Amino acid sequence: PFRIPPYFTLVIRAIGVLEGIALVGNPEFAIIDEAYPYIARRLMTDDSPRLKAALRYMVYGREGSFDAEKLIDLLQALEKFSAVKDK
Repeated sequence: PFRIPPYFTLVIRAIGVLEGIALVGNPEFAIIDEAYPYIARRLMTDDSPRLKAALRYMVYGREGSFDAEKLIDLLQALEKFSAVKDK
């Protein structure tokens, strides 16, 4: 049987609650949009083999064909993360 670790369940629940609270104030809020710059930074700067594989999959996809638009999205998100971090 498939089991999710308790800490992972708590993190997912907390994210769901926070997104629900944010949606009350702003119905257009999407937590993934807010997290994407951080995710992009991790994908592009971490030396972990798993994250390198995830970056390769994100840019090349399942078929292995280069997707320039996805790379541009990642670079723009990284730039946004850097701009916010430097403020």
